[in-house]
Amino acid sequence: MKKIFLILLAALPLMASAQASVDWNELVHDFGAIDERDGNVTCDFRVTNSGTVPVAIVSARASCGCTTPRFSTSPILPGETATVEVTFDPVGRPGRFDKKVKVDISAGDDAQNISTSLRIKGVVVGDGATITQRYPQGEGPMRLRSTVAAFGSVKNTRHGSAMIEAYNNSKDTIWPHWEGLPSYITVRLNGALFIAPAEQRTIMLSFDGQNAPEYGLVSSTFTLYPDRGDANPIAIEAVAMVQEDFSMMTPTAKAKAPVVGTESDTIDFGEISRDGGNVSRSFSIYNRGDNPLLVRRAYSNDPGIVSVTVTPQKVKKGKAATITVTVDPAQLPSEMLNARISVITNDYLTPNLILRAVGDVK
Repeated sequence: MKKIFLILLAALPLMASAQASVDWNELVHDFGAIDERDGNVTCDFRVTNSGTVPVAIVSARASCGCTTPRFSTSPILPGETATVEVTFDPVGRPGRFDKKVKVDISAGDDAQNISTSLRIKGVVVGDGATITQRYPQGEGPMRLRSTVAAFGSVKNTRHGSAMIEAYNNSKDTIWPHWEGLPSYITVRLNGALFIAPAEQRTIMLSFDGQNAPEYGLVSSTFTLYPDRGDANPIAIEAVAMVQEDFSMMTPTAKAKAPVVGTESDTIDFGEISRDGGNVSRSFSIYNRGDNPLLVRRAYSNDPGIVSVTVTPQKVKKGKAATITVTVDPAQLPSEMLNARISVITNDYLTPNLILRAVGDVK
């Protein structure tokens, strides 16, 4: 027994020294600025077996399809070095990039893999055709994916958000700023206050529904300047659909809520003359509920609709309001009137009543 114990004791240093360990020459490779027109770029990450047992690279997985790792699965003996070759495809990817490659190294069936995360980064100076395709809007040093900030539906008690992707199409750092913002919209540049050359950034916009000027479709325009000074201004349109928030209504309030009704969903103007001047038609809406019906807004954004008026705007139970639609036939784009009229009320079941104004233009 004593002899066996001495043999095991002598083997302990050998068992303790048999371990897997690796060292990398670098974990992050910065390509710097590369030109999209030059095509693929490649770098080598070198790994050295600094342990006492053979190891082998068993896998290398990139975070996206634009990055391709290549490696050999041959054993790496202690003291030897192997290479993971990583290629990045910049075509169609202008702006800054930061990609990861996860590498797993095995030291045998019973040993746990050694996992390492490698990174490649840099900035792609885009080709003119790619920039125009991906960022078709804007002049001068800044290009934009769109000049419309679409907030979608925004409750009158909450905030909505939108974003516009921007690209610095110049060789200099630019400092964007904006003017003419309405009080209910705020704008900021995501991250720093500047955009480096050939860098993509996001312009973040917030819409305050509580301070919106009206219900329904709200559209406003402000000016974005790409850099210091007032050169190359870009008009940005902000669009939101403001809706009343009924989420806090109690069952009792819902039971007594106003109910909007109308005899028809069509306002027929019949035959109207293009040269005959403005033409008006009226129709009625009714309150079929208990509490007063409040007409928040009645409007149309279709061409040819001059005005939509409501009298009265507060409708008691069983009463009616008169809505008058005025059309200028000379502004109609075709020989047919087919306009959408929105009537917004505090009826929580039908807050936006849609009607149609129709007619033939002669």
